[in-house]
Amino acid sequence: MKFLDFFEDHPELYTRTRISVKHVSDSSESQISTDDSRKNSPRHLENESNALSECWCYFYQDIQSVSGFPHMESYDSKGDHGLQYDARVDADFDEKKHSQ
Repeated sequence: MKFLDFFEDHPELYTRTRISVKHVSDSSESQISTDDSRKNSPRHLENESNALSECWCYFYQDIQSVSGFPHMESYDSKGDHGLQYDARVDADFDEKKHSQ
């Protein structure tokens, strides 16, 4: 969480908020165990259709400033969009972490 807060510049640029997420399973991709010993395990509940999980999500604060930008359905650092991940962010975090 510490790295993600740094990476997303929480709370200045992005706000971290707890949200509930509904799991929707695709039977061709996930298999649910019916073994009673695994029925209540987190893994089993994650795969159950319509199960809810709590998670953290980062929301951009200044949505108006990016409202005209294109939307990406899925991001891949090596994609044809030319927006490759800049690993210097990791180095900046490590540097600041060690200087504290």
